[in-house]
Amino acid sequence: MNGFIKFVSTSTLLLLISNSLVAGGLNPPALDSAQVESGIQLYQQFCQRCHGTEMRNSGASTFDLRKFPSDEYDRFVESVSEGYEDMPAHGDILNSGEIDALFAYMVTIQQAKQKGNTP
Repeated sequence: MNGFIKFVSTSTLLLLISNSLVAGGLNPPALDSAQVESGIQLYQQFCQRCHGTEMRNSGASTFDLRKFPSDEYDRFVESVSEGYEDMPAHGDILNSGEIDALFAYMVTIQQAKQKGNTP
């Protein structure tokens, strides 16, 4: 089991997320535990290599996703779909539900970090 999940239960994560999302131009997804779990798996498959395990990196070579504004859902979707600077586009690989799951995981990590619930 992922070390992050050992420290924060999925229900706690969903509560943290639901209390923190602010809609931008697009509406952030309604979140559930299956979506967060999917986001973890997708992150490990597509993002971890560059953005680090559980988003832990220095931000020197890639953007530190722990600092991505969680109220900028539409910016997140655009960045993942179309790419940004050195990051390749994933819009032809990931569907909108998968991108939503990645967003849910990103916000989950951010909120858990703010609450001191990360390893």
